[in-house]
Amino acid sequence: MIGHRQAGQRRCLNIVWLHQARPCLAARLQRRMTEHTIAIAANARRRRPGLTVEVRHEGGSKALMQQWLGRQFSYRPQGDGDIGLRMARAFEAAFQDEAELTVIIGSDIPQISADIIHQAFDGLQTNDLVFGPARDGGYYLIGMKHTIPFETYCRLFDGINWGSGEVLSQTLQIAGASGLRFILLEMLGDVDRPADLHIWQEVKKTAAKPSPVQKISIIIPVLNEAATIDRTLSRLEGIDHLEVIVVDGGSTDETAELAASGGAKVIHSKPGKAVQMNTGAAAAVGDILVFLHADTLLP
Repeated sequence: MIGHRQAGQRRCLNIVWLHQARPCLAARLQRRMTEHTIAIAANARRRRPGLTVEVRHEGGSKALMQQWLGRQFSYRPQGDGDIGLRMARAFEAAFQDEAELTVIIGSDIPQISADIIHQAFDGLQTNDLVFGPARDGGYYLIGMKHTIPFETYCRLFDGINWGSGEVLSQTLQIAGASGLRFILLEMLGDVDRPADLHIWQEVKKTAAKPSPVQKISIIIPVLNEAATIDRTLSRLEGIDHLEVIVVDGGSTDETAELAASGGAKVIHSKPGKAVQMNTGAAAAVGDILVFLHADTLLP
């Protein structure tokens, strides 16, 4: 799976839950909402080191999913059974893959955000479970720690009236009876019926509005670039909302010192452009990432 695994720590895993697409217009809507959810999950992963994203799909194949959504995620079929069995199976696989914290989200929650996903993982630091309540009585997000025994978390998905307005209340009752600590996130609406389409339309309308000025992170991998780094950095001076990160791969000249004096944030990594660019991306806080060669002058 893609993402950092820090020494001595188990990775965090975020699973995006995909349902089989319905015919015609419904399939098109499902496709757009899925792409929206994937973009949110990718943003959450970029902002939180150690997070990986796995897509659980119904129908299709790994090759088709990669062609559609990209190769930066991992893909697994959901398998047979009701939604409870599929979620239990997803948690089991995640914990077998040594995930410490696992969160499952749906692909029909247009209002989901990277902040909500981060709140879920933060909540799991001091709780066994986290739920995102849906307005229809279900939940759009469920997360749990790997320390919950298999038999215990399987009970959370057993005997639930899936599709009813009792899903969350029944699940919380089981969690309480099992002695599990849980927290609830903010309530959101999911898109299950034509009457719910206004939720998606509102999100699209908001996304179409001019966004606040975005911050740009310029990431420059360097190795012995003392002869050029000054001039490269001078072309970036005076630009608002800009972060410049120079990733030094072990220079033996004055590259790092010159970069720091030029106002750049200097971090160090193993040599190799791919490694250095990934290191810079992980440290970046900008909304937009620009990867720049040390001998290239931006216009």
